[in-house]
Amino acid sequence: MKLRLIALLLVVFVALPVMAQDGVTPWVISPEPLTAEPVTLDIVAQKAGPLTPDFDQMVLFDWAEEQTNVQVNWTNIANADYQERKNLILASGDLPDAFWNTGFSDADIVTYGGNGTLIPLEDLIPQYAPNVQAAFERYPALRGAVTAPDGHIYALPSFVQMGEGSGIGAIRFFHAINQQWLDNLGLAMPTTMDELHDVLVAFKTQDPNGNGVADEIPFSFMFDWWCADIGDLFGAFGMPDTIADYEHLIVRDGQAIYTAVQPEYRDAITYFNQWAQEGLIDPESFTQDVQTYLAKGKAGDVSQLGSYIWWEIEEVVGPERADQYTLVPPLVGPTGEQGVGHANGSGFGRAAFAITSANEHPELTLQWVDLFWRTVRLGAGDLGSGWHHLRTRC
Repeated sequence: MKLRLIALLLVVFVALPVMAQDGVTPWVISPEPLTAEPVTLDIVAQKAGPLTPDFDQMVLFDWAEEQTNVQVNWTNIANADYQERKNLILASGDLPDAFWNTGFSDADIVTYGGNGTLIPLEDLIPQYAPNVQAAFERYPALRGAVTAPDGHIYALPSFVQMGEGSGIGAIRFFHAINQQWLDNLGLAMPTTMDELHDVLVAFKTQDPNGNGVADEIPFSFMFDWWCADIGDLFGAFGMPDTIADYEHLIVRDGQAIYTAVQPEYRDAITYFNQWAQEGLIDPESFTQDVQTYLAKGKAGDVSQLGSYIWWEIEEVVGPERADQYTLVPPLVGPTGEQGVGHANGSGFGRAAFAITSANEHPELTLQWVDLFWRTVRLGAGDLGSGWHHLRTRC
């Protein structure tokens, strides 16, 4: 399955590979449209990233309209602008019917739930959102995660799971390399850190893109970014690092470890410092923002980026160059160590969807969003404009 399927899965609220069990509400599929006459909802939506299409261009929501007879007027807001515009919308009093991928903080939920801007959902969920109810019954912690201090549920959670016990972001620092450059230079895929070093030297010095200009960037990443950091490469020294948010915390054998004071961390920093001295690491790796980073792989008439960290290939280098790149396996370090990190996150998230007091059809809205809590399996293949196919298990 191509990695870009991950981005598609994030559009839905839940992709749970589970079946109904005794004593647990089964996943529900309505055999009829939710309303005889079309109903239109106004929904403000935060787009997940620079390559995310507008919501009204997604096949997912065309399909949902066919299933439900509910039409949506989407207000699409880029994530870089979302918080400011969200706050202006809430302050204006001119509310949409709902927020999708709300970006609400815990304080927002308490404030806007408490003042009546967001409506409580806990009494509506059992009747109008049976799939959400089933998730709450199967995963009680999910209900607890979205219950406000006053006992109300003002927003539905997100819950994405890829196999039992694995959140979609459990392993997110994928290392991509330009396979075309390897082929052009007659080099094999590196399997050790020292082999990768030699490959990067060749990328820097041997004009792998063939344009006669020394414009190649051997290796780039984004320091302190959730899916683009270098921390997983530290696993080749015996201890992956969680540099993101400056935590430097991992759990091993039930013990919390502060990595930045460990000898493995020192060895990794010393090793990568030598790469930096040799010009193998993009100096902007420590300062660039996401827009700069995602543009770097698409710049120029020919590829200029040799290798990079991101959680999928195409978003960095674009569809025209994606086939030039492949993923690097976990590398063996100078002392024989090999490993990658595994994020501690549960896959739960608060405030994925909220209904406002301006909504004249809260029950219908809850039924509509409950559709996205169905257990789904995406088939592999060419997605084209949307899904290759969708099968429902219940």
